[in-house]
Amino acid sequence: MLQIAYDIVVAPVALVIELAFSALFRALGAAGPALIGVSLVVNTLALPLYRMADASQERERARQQEMSRWVDHIKRHFKGDEQYMMLSAYYRQQGYRPLQALRGSISLLLQIPIFMAAYGYLSACPLLQGRAFGPIADLGAPDGLLQLGGAAVNLLPVLMTALNLASTAVYTRGLPAKDRVQPYALALAFLVLLYNSPSGLVLYWTCNQLYSLAKNVAMKLVGPALERRRAAAGAHLRAENAATPVSPVPVFVLSALVVAVIAGVRAPLALYASSPAEWMNPNDFVNPISNVVHVACIAVGFFVLWIGIYFYLSGDKGRRAIALAMLVLAGVALIDYFFFGQDLGIINTALVFEDGLSFETQELLVNAVSLAAVAAVLTLLFFFTRQALTPILAIALIALIGAAVPDFRAVATAVDEIGSEAVSQEDGYDPAYFDETGKIIPKVHLSRSENNVLVLFLDRAIGAYVPYLVHEKPELNDMLDGFVFYPNTLSFGRFTVFGASALYGGYEYSVEAMDARNDVSLADKHDEALRVMPLLFSQEGYRVTLFNPPLVSHHFSNKDMSLFNGIDNTEAYYVSNVYSRYFYQSELDDQKSNFSRNLGFYGFLKMAPLACQPLIYDSGQYWSTIQKHSRTWDFVGDYAVLSLLSDITDFSEGAPGGVFILGNVLTHNPDILQLPDYVAAGYIDNTGLDDESRYTLDGRTILMHEDNKDYYVGHYHVNMAALLRLGEWFDYLRDEGVYDNTRIIIVSDHGAQFKQFEDMVFFGGELDVEGLNPLLMVKDFDAHGPIVTDTAFMTNADTPALALEGIVDNTINPFTGNKIDMSGKEMPQLVTTSGEWDTDTQSGTTFDLTDGHVFTVHDNIFDEGNWTLVQ
Repeated sequence: MLQIAYDIVVAPVALVIELAFSALFRALGAAGPALIGVSLVVNTLALPLYRMADASQERERARQQEMSRWVDHIKRHFKGDEQYMMLSAYYRQQGYRPLQALRGSISLLLQIPIFMAAYGYLSACPLLQGRAFGPIADLGAPDGLLQLGGAAVNLLPVLMTALNLASTAVYTRGLPAKDRVQPYALALAFLVLLYNSPSGLVLYWTCNQLYSLAKNVAMKLVGPALERRRAAAGAHLRAENAATPVSPVPVFVLSALVVAVIAGVRAPLALYASSPAEWMNPNDFVNPISNVVHVACIAVGFFVLWIGIYFYLSGDKGRRAIALAMLVLAGVALIDYFFFGQDLGIINTALVFEDGLSFETQELLVNAVSLAAVAAVLTLLFFFTRQALTPILAIALIALIGAAVPDFRAVATAVDEIGSEAVSQEDGYDPAYFDETGKIIPKVHLSRSENNVLVLFLDRAIGAYVPYLVHEKPELNDMLDGFVFYPNTLSFGRFTVFGASALYGGYEYSVEAMDARNDVSLADKHDEALRVMPLLFSQEGYRVTLFNPPLVSHHFSNKDMSLFNGIDNTEAYYVSNVYSRYFYQSELDDQKSNFSRNLGFYGFLKMAPLACQPLIYDSGQYWSTIQKHSRTWDFVGDYAVLSLLSDITDFSEGAPGGVFILGNVLTHNPDILQLPDYVAAGYIDNTGLDDESRYTLDGRTILMHEDNKDYYVGHYHVNMAALLRLGEWFDYLRDEGVYDNTRIIIVSDHGAQFKQFEDMVFFGGELDVEGLNPLLMVKDFDAHGPIVTDTAFMTNADTPALALEGIVDNTINPFTGNKIDMSGKEMPQLVTTSGEWDTDTQSGTTFDLTDGHVFTVHDNIFDEGNWTLVQ
């Protein structure tokens, strides 16, 4: 209950403070000025509330002064129950309720949540850590500006208190002694509470006190004149209200609830219900209903409570204006949510749209005209038939809640299924992967004396990036000692469904070859391909381990590894997020918190006008002060796997050779990482480290398109991170003496169609070779030296032959009886640009390629003349 109260009362204010700080920090580039700006913004927004609260307080004091003569008389002459009865009778006679005395504490009650919000956000804001401002060396620590006898004295809290006391003296001038005690005591309490707080927080609160002092001085000088004008205006409004008796209260309350339900309930529930399992991770389970409750509470707090406070403290004219504004907002939210922005593309579990968020000009114009018409109609209804709005809004609210019920049931059902699977995994530690002490149980077994083979499949790793990565990080030459890089490598399509089968099984599982076997389902042919290398290696006595083989039974994220049962000496595991909690620990909790925060922004986005949605989306950052802090679960899980490979691996003398076939999607999940080491730090600050020159090599530039720049830069980051984490593991293999007797293949299923290389875009833009250019790097036994580039024509279907060469004598496909070799690329290769990546679509015996083009290519894939458009 305390958390719900915090979410409703304090969290909306914290959100405003964070947004103000984020915007000002980006604009000013410095934390100190941004803090001063935040104080100005927050106090200006709160000023009407304080003014209305002060006016209410003054009226309450005046009312008590009017009644004081008889109240004092009763208290002098009566005691106990008799005094209580007499006072109650007198208050009833005067039309006064004792609870109205709380009006005198409204200013204090308003300060408490604002202070709690500022304290919660600024006391732990990472962007204040280590940043100086004037004489303050570190805004993330106490200022310690004065040294007395070797002890540091914090001066900023003293200055804050002096301003607070001065402001209080002006504010309480002329008040009775009993009304002056509370503000002075509060000023001293703030001194004690904030003395050892980060200087950034104290700077913010010091600016608040300076603002308060200026406000109080101004109000004492001009306040009486304003009060006279306010009283005259009040008389005019009362006369005006006599002609318009219909209260705006029902319209405001119902409209605010409609907006809160759309943003806080309907939008997040619909997102979860679209694919419930995708949003829940049994290895680090979070009930999505709790996230929806959190977001709903913030929405109610923002739209109903805080705007409701403005509404309550306003005069009649202000109430009508606020009610009308909320009515129009409700109409806009309903129209935008249900009729616009319905197809925004793929959104991942970090709430990032894969293709960014933008709209065509025509769609923006239609949206703007529609919303203007709705606003005009609602305004007319508000002024001429306000009583008709109440049932309309009530019906809309009930319909919204009713429409959310099926989504809630779908999510609740998934919670029961996935949550029950997570129950036995205490603290996210699966006992199949961790022993009773919490230590990782090695799953990758390599031999110190026999040959080992590693096939490391990195989903959507981009081959064309490699020269740039090595140029930026020359140490990769040592980490990837003995590797040959094949830039002229082809995939058979630009999605996993087209490229992974051949990678695991060879040329008999290219798009063209699989279509030729039209009497077998695509799913069965793909499962065959996944079993080819394990079967052949196991027959030679090798011990085989597979991590996350792709599209098992043609399903994404399939955890059922029974496909590999019956293959001797073979173990297959689905390890996504198994190691997340172990690796990230507290950082993962921060990830969850930031996801929950961004989920609320997603709700605001879905109800906003289309022109405002990219602004709210903010390239997937949602105006977070921490860049790209909310990561996909796939990223978190697979980054952890690559980082923990040394812990996951063990070695044996005299044991059979080991084969490890890794599937990893880190390179498919773009993210901004901490430079210069490209690590997934809890907080990202790349100020001064993001050198754009690293994207240019020998006059050829990787284009980081400005319309969705973080997305493209994020791909560069994760490709670099994958090679660096693998390189660290290879260093470990060297230390353990097993690098030389290990063959290593790093390969991807496809590239990415980003049009980042102008010389790779052919046929007037219809063909982007980058999407069909996977990564392929090979290190053979006992190979040494810096990375060598070999421009021979290769495809990722060469992977099985490369892995088996010289190890398996009889490289015959056990399912077809045909030899596995690299001769398949001697003829032109058929490739597709189809975007039908979903296995639900590709579910027959042949591929559906109708939405893309089909090409053939031979030899040099970077020569447009070697490509032929087939269809």
